[in-house]
Amino acid sequence: MELSHKLRMNKTPILIPIKGISKRCPNKNKELLHFTVKLLERSNCMSSAIVISDSTGLLDLSKKYGLKTHLEIRDDGQDELMSCYNFIKTTSSEAFILLPVTHPFRDIKLIDKCYDLFMNSKNEINFITSYIEVVNRERFHINFTDGNPTFKNNHKIRMGESCTIIPMIDGAIYMIKSDFIKKAALSENTNKTFWRGKFDCIKNNAPFIDIDSIEDMNNVSLLDFYINNKF
Repeated sequence: MELSHKLRMNKTPILIPIKGISKRCPNKNKELLHFTVKLLERSNCMSSAIVISDSTGLLDLSKKYGLKTHLEIRDDGQDELMSCYNFIKTTSSEAFILLPVTHPFRDIKLIDKCYDLFMNSKNEINFITSYIEVVNRERFHINFTDGNPTFKNNHKIRMGESCTIIPMIDGAIYMIKSDFIKKAALSENTNKTFWRGKFDCIKNNAPFIDIDSIEDMNNVSLLDFYINNKF
């Protein structure tokens, strides 16, 4: 008898690599983890998720959330893709889902949509990732010359109707074939090899904030407050 859709999906590992130290934004990963936990709970995928970290503190926190954990010894400069490979190479999984904690806002159906698209297109691609639609505001970018703002593109007026919508990869979720992550991890440049792979995209219908600074974290806290209080 064929396994149900949900049972098959729950056999796919969901990996959450979290490094212990964030130099530009201390405690970033600790503070962002609960957003990913919320998605997993609402998607009924907690049993499939594994947090991978070099920090025993983060692993202890993950256990309190009810997540499985895996302690890793990281190399200097190691990225999330290599952490995923080091874990997945010990399994027999055809593919895995990667959920970076640094993309806190995700469509509640994102895991389901990612899995469905992968199952329909896995013979043609190496991985799935997500994208958002953003407003192209290049027209309104400014320079400061002698303390005075001027438009970078020589536009004289600010016209909202001139904005266009453009798609942009946000990387809130990935579903990656195990044999492809092996190819990328063992290459001279993991990141370059990965993005040269064949991929497809699903739309993430959620706000986007790229978390690189303390100010970004403040914006996340404010947005989370407004969402939870329905303002």
